Amino acid sequence: MSKTKLSTTIIVLLLFNQAFCQSTDSVRKAAINDSRNFRLSEENLRKFKEHRDNASSDLFKPTPSVASSISLLNDSIYVKSFREAAYKQTKKLNAKGEHKRIGVLGYAAAIVFVGLVFLGLNQI
Repeated sequence: MSKTKLSTTIIVLLLFNQAFCQSTDSVRKAAINDSRNFRLSEENLRKFKEHRDNASSDLFKPTPSVASSISLLNDSIYVKSFREAAYKQTKKLNAKGEHKRIGVLGYAAAIVFVGLVFLGLNQI
């Protein structure tokens, strides 16, 4: 093979690789943006709480109402990225609720403790 054919082939492969990576990145960004509008129903949220470690579950499957383009629903990169982002978002939102409950219980316990100490000091 001559040097020009070899160099032309290498340049074409590099350009194709760069174009493919750019399209993959844009599909992933679209999936992440679409997953921000995703919410689990009450029934699916109960199922999620039972089995928290399954990000590839059908619970996080993108639907036409959430997807920015229906043609993306057939793209495996979009579906995988959407499921991962929706799983992370749901897990994060659920964890915030648990942290709030722990904070409220700690605050209430502190108020009760201070009240008991105050009552004990008044009786002396």
